[in-house]
Amino acid sequence: MNANHICEYLEWDSQFFGRRIARANVSCLTNEVVAEIDVWCRLHDVECLYFLGDSADQQTVKLAQENSFRFVDVRVTLDLRLGKHREGGDNRSGFRLRNAVESDIPALRALARSGHRHSRFYYDGNFPTPCATSYTRHGSRKAVEGGPETYL
Repeated sequence: MNANHICEYLEWDSQFFGRRIARANVSCLTNEVVAEIDVWCRLHDVECLYFLGDSADQQTVKLAQENSFRFVDVRVTLDLRLGKHREGGDNRSGFRLRNAVESDIPALRALARSGHRHSRFYYDGNFPTPCATSYTRHGSRKAVEGGPETYL
């Protein structure tokens, strides 16, 4: 993320979906922030903007609705202090955590196939179904190869 910009152009997503896609680098909205996002998107010919808004911020929810942001997904973030659950640690719970590796990709893809229809790309309606399906498959490989998310 470039701290100098309100948004960030997403080259990989744009190439994959064949439209200019960006992500907002903020989670809360004000009238000024909405105006700044709008100007940035117009200057960069953005066709789709990912915005992960703070749902606990009442003003953000209101401004998002008033400015034609479309609700397409809920993100749930789970947090676990890894400590003894890491490989090699003293663990009496019976499970171990490790980073995903290349040989995990088939299992990750199978998991994605069963849950991918609940993703924002299907719900949005502006992404062709074959692209949304393929994106989920590519996301598994991206995560294993060091993409923005880490699979454990």
